[in-house]
Amino acid sequence: MSDYCKMVYDKFEGVKVFGLFDTTQRIFVLRNPELIKKVAVKDFDYFVDRQPWIGDGAKDYSDLIVSKMLLGMKDQKWRDMRATLSPAFTGSKMRAMFDLITEYTDRMVQIVRSEAMWNGSYGPGDEGFLCADRE
Repeated sequence: MSDYCKMVYDKFEGVKVFGLFDTTQRIFVLRNPELIKKVAVKDFDYFVDRQPWIGDGAKDYSDLIVSKMLLGMKDQKWRDMRATLSPAFTGSKMRAMFDLITEYTDRMVQIVRSEAMWNGSYGPGDEGFLCADRE
């Protein structure tokens, strides 16, 4: 599916927005960074409901963890959660987090490399060792 999405995305190079259909569902794809910013930041209040991650939206999946994530929420629940989270993601806080995330990503890469050297490989199913404190 991701190859198809990339092929369609690349086909419309140079346009700000394009649309397609997934059976009977209309899908709009934004390609222009300024338009994405306008929808995601400035006019976010008009775009609160998103395509359901699971099923067609008819069944209640509120017991699943995806429904507790910001991208899985709808209506007032989404508005409330976004208002709660927004102060944590200011530009200065994101810049500060970037350094921290970079540091820990570098550490994780070193751990995975050493684990691969020690065991001869590292692949799917080997993620469990990352849960332990390695210091």
